[in-house]
Amino acid sequence: MNFIRNFFTPPIFADDPEKTRVARSLFTILNLGVLVSAGIAIFFFVAPPGETKPINFIFQAMQIILWPLLIYLNRTRWSRVAAFVYVFFVFCFVSASLIISADISQTIYLLGFVLVLALATLLLSPTAVYGYFGIIVFMLAGVQVAVQERSLIPAAITLNPIQTIILYSFLLLILTFILGIASNTFQGTTKQVIINDKQLTEKNVELESSLKILEARIFERSKMMERRNRQLQAAAEAGKAITLIRNIDQLLNETCAIISEKFEFYHVGIFLLDPAADFAVLQASNSEGGKKMLERKHKLKVGERGMVGNVTQSGKARIALDVGHDAVFFNNPDLPDTHSEMALPITIGDIILGALDVQSIETGAFSNEDIATLQILADQLAVGIQNARLFEENQITLEASRRAYGELSRADWQKLLKTQGQSGYIGGAQGVAKTSTLNWEQESMQAMQSGDLTVSSENKSIGIPVKIRGQSIGAIRMRKQDNSEPWNQEETSMALIFSEQLSDALENARLYQEAQTRASREAIVSEISARINATPNIEIILKETVSELGQALGNATVSLQLIDPSTPKKISGNGE
Repeated sequence: MNFIRNFFTPPIFADDPEKTRVARSLFTILNLGVLVSAGIAIFFFVAPPGETKPINFIFQAMQIILWPLLIYLNRTRWSRVAAFVYVFFVFCFVSASLIISADISQTIYLLGFVLVLALATLLLSPTAVYGYFGIIVFMLAGVQVAVQERSLIPAAITLNPIQTIILYSFLLLILTFILGIASNTFQGTTKQVIINDKQLTEKNVELESSLKILEARIFERSKMMERRNRQLQAAAEAGKAITLIRNIDQLLNETCAIISEKFEFYHVGIFLLDPAADFAVLQASNSEGGKKMLERKHKLKVGERGMVGNVTQSGKARIALDVGHDAVFFNNPDLPDTHSEMALPITIGDIILGALDVQSIETGAFSNEDIATLQILADQLAVGIQNARLFEENQITLEASRRAYGELSRADWQKLLKTQGQSGYIGGAQGVAKTSTLNWEQESMQAMQSGDLTVSSENKSIGIPVKIRGQSIGAIRMRKQDNSEPWNQEETSMALIFSEQLSDALENARLYQEAQTRASREAIVSEISARINATPNIEIILKETVSELGQALGNATVSLQLIDPSTPKKISGNGE
């Protein structure tokens, strides 16, 4: 039953709509042709004997025989072959009938060929239609020529009016049915074209919409990437500033400028805690309102006022994407246009140093990338502040050490000059000779007192101080011959450089001499200690101690006594 049901069901090829159209049209034409063949067979049974009767029976018989075969082929991938076979079969029948009758003037043959062209148009390709048209024209011309040359003799076929009407009616019915199928197919194709065009238009609209959305996303993504690049550049520049700048005020101002320029925020402020950690004090800002707050030394109580106060107590970031909903943390008339605010802690480990406060005129202005990047900047800033503070402390300690060392050095030079006395040397073309420094030339005295280079009125003599740790310990006087050129800038610069080198050399010599003296004393002490420790007798130890100390000191009297604490002490008149 399923086979029979499938056999009489119009075929469908889901993957090929055109093939489905041809197969369903051929299915309808084949079934109609079988019914027509049955009618024509009955018709010719009652028709009078004639020449055309055998060919008609042959056509009807062949159509009935071909019908199940073509129906089967039409349901398989050979459906186009089945269509071609059927059109060719009808063409052969009409052509054979024309040749047998040899009368091209009869309308029935013309209708038959029109039927062939209609079938070819419906079931075959345009090329096949043009081919059949050419063959039909050639056949009609050939039959006409054969009739004129008497090669074919027209057969006398007589049909009564009823037979003629019935025959023409059948042909016109078949032709009308075929044209109807063609018209429905054309209308269906037209509708499908319209539907496809509408769908294509909708698809184009969707595609354009998707393209616009994609372009908008690409644009937004490009803006995000550009903003992200600016942020990374800001982080790099801030890191560079933190590495190079050791002054806290300069570091904070530079960081504010970088964040303001790269992130384009309305307000950037940096707060640092005071020494008691009671207030967060504004130290740097980029906005006009922030500068006003700096002038009046704006500060916020830690843990009490505003987002900054909250952050400097908790050490956790605070973000208000719409300060209108978070008014408890924001109420500053100097920044009236703020709609978004973010405060990030500046910390080193668990130690809170301050807060980075950024504000925007836009609602919901801070993205996740902004927050992450600014927190990195806040962490870098914390390291920079810590380094700057350590550097400042080191500078203070170093300066104190330098001052202390300078004072010791000056005291040692004063002692040395008092011990050795004042002396100097004079040199020229005749050689070098020692001279007394009691009679100072004017230029030397001025240089010694002022600590700066002095030049005589005629620009022939100059005085250059010799300074150790900022204290003048001597002076160099240099004089040119009267007929020489005055001192120029290059010569005086060279003289100053030489004075500095001389100062370093004298200080090094003093230090070396001091080190040698100290080493000599330590050697004497070690030697005395060794001799004393090598003697087991107390009297000998006392005698050796007094003897060695007297020899070592040279210009001092040494006395050493052992006294019982319980014995009354009598002090001699000379202190011995």
